[in-house]
Parts: sequence; C-alpha cells; structure tokens
Amino acid sequence: MYQDEKNEIKNGLYSIGAISEVTGLSVTAIRYYSEKKLIVPSYIDESTGYRYFSSRHIWKLEVIKMYKQLGFSLSDIQELQETKQLRILEQIIEKSEQSIWEKIEEYNETLENLSWLKDQCSIYQHAKSESGFMIRNIPERRVLYAPSRSETDMWDLAMIHQKKITKELQMQKTIHRCYGYVLKNNFLQQGGLKIEGEYIKLDNYYSCREEELKILPAGNYLCLIKTSWNGIRKIGFKRCRSRSRC
Repeated sequence: MYQDEKNEIKNGLYSIGAISEVTGLSVTAIRYYSEKKLIVPSYIDESTGYRYFSSRHIWKLEVIKMYKQLGFSLSDIQELQETKQLRILEQIIEKSEQSIWEKIEEYNETLENLSWLKDQCSIYQHAKSESGFMIRNIPERRVLYAPSRSETDMWDLAMIHQKKITKELQMQKTIHRCYGYVLKNNFLQQGGLKIEGEYIKLDNYYSCREEELKILPAGNYLCLIKTSWNGIRKIGFKRCRSRSRC
C-alpha cells in the first residue's frame, strides 16, 4: 500500500501530488506509469514510501500524454522508451493511423445506419398518418425468401425465418433490412389475407443458397406497417385491386 504523497517539493524533487498538479495527470495514473517503469522515481523516502521525481519526469509525462492522445498503447510507449529508434516510432505511427482509419470507417457506417433508421421512422410516421397504408414504387428486389407453413400465423413464420437467416444477418456490415410478406395471388377474391411466404431484403447475401433467393419485380406496391395487420380485414382492398402487393 502506498501512502498519499503530499503536494510538496523536497530538495528540488517533486512529490506525486506536485507532479499531478503540474501535468494534470491523476495521482493514480502517475503511480501506474511508475509501476510500469515508464517513469522511475529519482528518490523514494524509505520511512514514508513517498516517491519523488525531477523536472525531467514532468517532460517525460508530457510525452506520454502526447503519445496516449495519438492512440499509442502503453506497450508501444514502453518499446519506444527502450529502443529510442525512429524506425520503431514510424511503425507505431503507421499502426495507429491504420487503427484510426478503421474507427473512422466504423463511425461512418454507424452514421449511415442512423440516417437509414431515421428515414425508416419517417416512413413509419407517414404510414401511420395514412391509416397504416401507403403506395410506394419499389425497384426490383432480390430477397431471401422463406415459404409459409401457415396461411395465417405470421409470427410462426417470422420465427422460422429468423432462425434461418441468423448467420446471414451476423455477416452484414449494416443494419439495412426490409421484412415483408408475399400474399397469395387470389387473396382478394378470397376476402382475406393468405400468406404465401416471408422475405427479408439485405444489401448483400453471403451464406444463403441461390434457391433461397427470390426476385420481386419492380412496381407500385401497397405497403402497410406491421401494426396495421389486424386492421386490414376491416378496411379491405377493393380500392387497391389494380395495385401490386408488398
């Protein structure tokens, strides 16, 4: 256990508390750097265990702070201190640059995903204002398709489909996805919705088989949000007979 060093200067040397005030680093951080041999005390008081540092250590800590701001790891900083070679510094800089570019790419993907999700919220709000229905012109889609085991139980189908595409979803770089249902061709004549299958559209497909994919043609689609499903039978589709289905 280390005792708390006072903010004092002794014989031209600085206590950890004094060093902390000058550098802005916490006492805990300075102790940690000392334990990792990034800085070695100039003097340790045997009676108190207090460690004292010279003004040279202030400069060293400022360099450590700079390296940390650049994303250098402690092991990188230790290697630099041990080797003092410009070649090693250049290698660490290149590694840090690569790491930063990867983070920038991740952040850009996250921003793009947030923008996409925001657009989906707008679509949802528009659909709600139109009683859950909207006509959309949608280009041709290549979708991952799962045929229905039940004509009416969409939740059972959704569970089957979700298990089927879990691996595919894990391989996606974005959250872009669009779930939908394919209805029986004669559902209007039958007076009710009959589910033929469920699909999900992704930006790319990596692990699914070609026969699991289905082409949905371009056209005008009657689209509805899922929360409106229970109200479909009440409203009916008589006014939309000439439209394609989502």
